[in-house]
Amino acid sequence: LIRHESAFTDFRRGCQPVCGECDDCKIAKGLAAKQIMLPNSLVWEVWSFFEGALIDLIGILQLTDIVKSSNAKARWYFFDGKLRDKAALLKFWIDWIFSEHDDWKPLHRLTLEIPAHAHAYVSFAEGLEFQLEGIQREAIKWRGKLDDLKLYGRLNLDV
Repeated sequence: LIRHESAFTDFRRGCQPVCGECDDCKIAKGLAAKQIMLPNSLVWEVWSFFEGALIDLIGILQLTDIVKSSNAKARWYFFDGKLRDKAALLKFWIDWIFSEHDDWKPLHRLTLEIPAHAHAYVSFAEGLEFQLEGIQREAIKWRGKLDDLKLYGRLNLDV
C-alpha cells in the first residue's frame, strides 16, 4: 500500500520512489498495517488469475467503521492502474454488502471519502451510484497542499 500514491496523503506516504527502508517508509508501513487491522473493518484481496492460477495481488477492498446493519466507509485500492476494468467487481462487492449472508446483515448505506483532486475516482464513484453529500474543506494534505475531501454516500433502498 505504501507504493500506491492515491491511498495515502502526504502525512502517510513513504518516500518517492518507495525504498521501503527509510524512516518515512517504516512509518507508512506501520500505518498501512494498522489501517488493514482496524477494529470493525473487513478487508478483501483482489488477485489476477491466468488459466486458473493466482498471478498477482492487484487490489484491496476495505470496509471500515462498520456499524452493523447501518453504515460503513468503503475504500478500494487497485495497483494495476485499471480502475475502469473493476466496475463489475465493485458492483458485485456492493451488492454483497447490501445483501444478507450467514453471518452478515446488509448495510443500509456506504460512505466514500474522496480527495477533490481525484477526478477519475469521483466520476467512477458516481457511476456506481454514489451521490455527493458534502465537502470537508482542506481536510487532507496532498503533494504539499491542503485539499478538500468529498463525502459520497449510497443508500441500500432494499433495507
